[in-house]
Amino acid sequence: MVSVDNNFNDILLLWEKPTTTLTSTYNIYRNSGSGPQLIYNQPYNLFSEHLDNTVNVDAQSYSYHLTTTNHCGVESAAGTVHSTMHLTTTPGTPGQVTLNWTPQTGFVFPFYRIWRDTAVTTNYVLIFATLNTQFAYTDNALVVGSPANYYMEVQRTAGSCNSGNTSRSAAYSNASDPFSVSVNEIGTTPLELYPNPANEYIQFQIPDYNGEALTVDLFDNGGRLVYSTRLIDKSGSIYVGDFPAGFYFLQLRNKGTSQFARLMIVR
Repeated sequence: MVSVDNNFNDILLLWEKPTTTLTSTYNIYRNSGSGPQLIYNQPYNLFSEHLDNTVNVDAQSYSYHLTTTNHCGVESAAGTVHSTMHLTTTPGTPGQVTLNWTPQTGFVFPFYRIWRDTAVTTNYVLIFATLNTQFAYTDNALVVGSPANYYMEVQRTAGSCNSGNTSRSAAYSNASDPFSVSVNEIGTTPLELYPNPANEYIQFQIPDYNGEALTVDLFDNGGRLVYSTRLIDKSGSIYVGDFPAGFYFLQLRNKGTSQFARLMIVR
């Protein structure tokens, strides 16, 4: 089985090896989208696990399979392909987040379980479980202005997979923050917003702005639109001296594409 590790940075591979004198090594292949590539040879006499720390779990899903090589140097056919989940989260209207994920493959499980942290303390709470045939969910219960981080979990129906050193029945996705500004058609560099917190003016800039007209919206903590204007340059400013203290959301949008940033106004 494969899973994003508990640190949400690496991928852990576990397998259960039979007792045999015929196998010399396990060969680990990874597919990042351009076909399987051999990444590691694990001697049979070591624990049957491998931590792949040469990946970017925030960027994509990864697929793996094993082969074995005997003492005569003959390699077996490929084993079952196992793939990690990759989760993306997108803010909608204030208080709403849409989650989409790629399927976990390689073993049977009944549900995808969705975990959310709104305190930025890795204190995740289970908020929903959906069937293993579903790959999207909309969270409509997020408190407006609250930070959020999400991850997915599945529980192996067959129980734990034991490498001789590590035992695990659950597999995890990457952690995804919907309010970290993502790359999109507005520009390939995230929105810059400063100062934050602000008490008089906020300045915003898109370093590689593509020249298209943008709409700039500012929402208060209750989801109400309190300011809106058009932008035809890569930078701008908003006077916020008349707005009450609290959390706000700045949205830049064009042709259905948007970037969000969270702003605090102080007095």
